[in-house]
Amino acid sequence: MRRISLFLATALVVSSISVAPEVSLHAKGKVKLSSKKVTVNVGKTKKLSVKNYKKKATWKISKGKKFIKISAKKAKGIKITGLKKGNAKILCKAGKKKLVCVVKVKADKVNTANTANTANTATSTPKALSTAAPTASTRPTHAPTSDRMMAEPLKVEQAIDGGSMVFSLDKYYYFYGTEISRTSIESVEFMNTSKVPNTSDVLGAYDISEKQNKSVMAWYKDADKDGFFEMYIGQDGGVVANPNSDYMFCWIAGTAEKSSALDDSKCLLGLENLYTEDVESANYMFACFGWYNFQKISLGDYFATSNLKSALYMFADAGHNSEIYLGKAFSLDKLEDKNLSSMFAGRSGRVSKVVVPKAVKERFDKTKEIAGSIEVEVIK
Repeated sequence: MRRISLFLATALVVSSISVAPEVSLHAKGKVKLSSKKVTVNVGKTKKLSVKNYKKKATWKISKGKKFIKISAKKAKGIKITGLKKGNAKILCKAGKKKLVCVVKVKADKVNTANTANTANTATSTPKALSTAAPTASTRPTHAPTSDRMMAEPLKVEQAIDGGSMVFSLDKYYYFYGTEISRTSIESVEFMNTSKVPNTSDVLGAYDISEKQNKSVMAWYKDADKDGFFEMYIGQDGGVVANPNSDYMFCWIAGTAEKSSALDDSKCLLGLENLYTEDVESANYMFACFGWYNFQKISLGDYFATSNLKSALYMFADAGHNSEIYLGKAFSLDKLEDKNLSSMFAGRSGRVSKVVVPKAVKERFDKTKEIAGSIEVEVIK
């Protein structure tokens, strides 16, 4: 009897050991995504997760990287941010399983209940100033201040192919550390106030001051509800540019999706409210600005560059067979000759003509890369 009891006890222990692991290793239900289709508005976020999977899943955007951004990656989920109108796909790998979620990004709708109030607000939509030709306007006098814009914290990834700059089109970077893709911005306007309008058409606002004290604010709208944004940058008395202003306007208004609708006279506005006197570095500053169709670009007569020391690829691939008015305040007094050869570089010689002060023309005429391919005209 003692042997039988010992045998039964041993069998019971073995059976309990063999059964218990089977229950703990197998998750209940099928491994799947929380949703196979997600719709998100521009500037808004949605969460996506994987169900019935206990290990860490991996996530990536397999299609449409310029339409969405994924962040807050965790073992079981991510956050999706809509960047501009379009479609994208997200691939989730959970062990040997590959799960796909289709993402549709829609233009954010303005609250119709506040439409009437917005229409009656004088400052809700600043008037566009033409940049096709210099416009005489009164420039505010900026009080002495140490407050200014931050330097662009992110950089474009690019490669050099046969001496020309080639941007990696699937790695657009974002506007001053925000989640807004530069290619989704159709215009930039500088304001002489840091106060963000308290209207329903403002989709978001950011502190882009160097000191992070809200002395320089950026906010954006989508007035025509097409998924492309109007960006505003404001500081009381006018916006003071950082000495390092690399990439400031890079890829702005440079997307193909809106090439037929973009108007070069409404994309670079309020330059009388931008102070560039202390700018020392302007590498890639206007690279690919208005890349697809701009034929005229004007910096007005206040774009001062008396302290400019570095301007590599400053206007590379800007516009399309474009004429650029650099203005009466544009100078190259502190810029070395080696910086000039790449200033207007581009695969297809997109800049065809520049209008400059006489002293600048003399420098350009001595630079073979400019004199041999670009018409240089003196400001009359």
